[in-house]
Amino acid sequence: MRKFITFIAVTALAGSVFAANIDQDTKEIGIVGGVDFDTAFGTEVDLALKGGYFWIDYLEFGGLIGISDNDVVSTYELGAFAEYNFVLEAPVIPYIGVALSYGSTEMQLKNTPKKDASAAIGSFNIGIKYFITEDVALDSDIIFRIASSEVFPEDNTSSDIDVQWRIGLRFFWD
Repeated sequence: MRKFITFIAVTALAGSVFAANIDQDTKEIGIVGGVDFDTAFGTEVDLALKGGYFWIDYLEFGGLIGISDNDVVSTYELGAFAEYNFVLEAPVIPYIGVALSYGSTEMQLKNTPKKDASAAIGSFNIGIKYFITEDVALDSDIIFRIASSEVFPEDNTSSDIDVQWRIGLRFFWD
C-alpha cells in the first residue's frame, strides 16, 4: 500500500505534459521492478527490462527479460510482448498488453533438495503511463500470469498462477 501511495504522490506532484511520443516508428525502453525487504526468504529484488517498437500508431511489439532473486528462490524470464495504448488528451495513457515468455525457477530450501522448474508463461496486463516529459513516463500496471507448470514462488511452495503490481519508468525516442 505504501508503494501505491508513493506512486500517486509522485504523479500528482510531477509536471503535467501531454503524451506525444508513441506514434508509428517510435522506440521504447522500459524498466520495472521493486525491492521487498521482508519476505519469508529474505530480501527479494525484482527487475524487468523491456524494449519495443511501435509498428503502427499506439501498437507496440517487443521483447522482455526479467529476474527475481532472494536468498532461496531465483526466477528468470525471457519473452515477447504486444501492447496497445489508448491515447487521451491528457498526460495519462491507459494500456493493455499480452506476452508470451519462457520462465525458469530455482528453489533451494534448507535441508531439502534443490527444485528446478521451467514453463511457458502467458500473461495479460493492464496499466497506465503518466508522462512527466514528452519522452519519459512513469508506469504502473497489474500483470496476471499463468504458466504451464509451477514456476512462481509462493510462501513455502510454488504456483502456476501469479498476480503482481509493478511500477517503473519508460523512455521513448524516434
